[in-house]
Amino acid sequence: MRNELKTLRESRKISAAELGRKIGRSAAHIAAIEDGSQEFIEVTLLRTCAALNCTADEIFAIPVRGINKKTCDPVLLDAAVWFLLLETKRRKIALDRKRIARQATLFYRATVALNLNLPQSRLLAKLLTGAGGAA
Repeated sequence: MRNELKTLRESRKISAAELGRKIGRSAAHIAAIEDGSQEFIEVTLLRTCAALNCTADEIFAIPVRGINKKTCDPVLLDAAVWFLLLETKRRKIALDRKRIARQATLFYRATVALNLNLPQSRLLAKLLTGAGGAA
């Protein structure tokens, strides 16, 4: 899955080796994620977001709108984007970044309003991506 990790990392003047040390991975692993030959796993994505002070929507170029990123829970937003991307891939749905952005906003707001835990949030991602998903 295409990502903007290298661009974000370089804009922060952090080497692949330094990022790797911060998140417990090798520089080669970081390079493999950047070139798309290796995919993120959830823990690596969350650690990367924390190390680069960014959110998953920035890494995957998902144009999430309607969420105040200064006051939101960044881990929850990262989970929203991650779960939706995983479900999109699992269901072999064409990757539509704008659709996922809308779903991520809906997902985030519903998760906060309903005070859902992570397993419940994963179920919500499955529901949003099933049967055409929410617009």
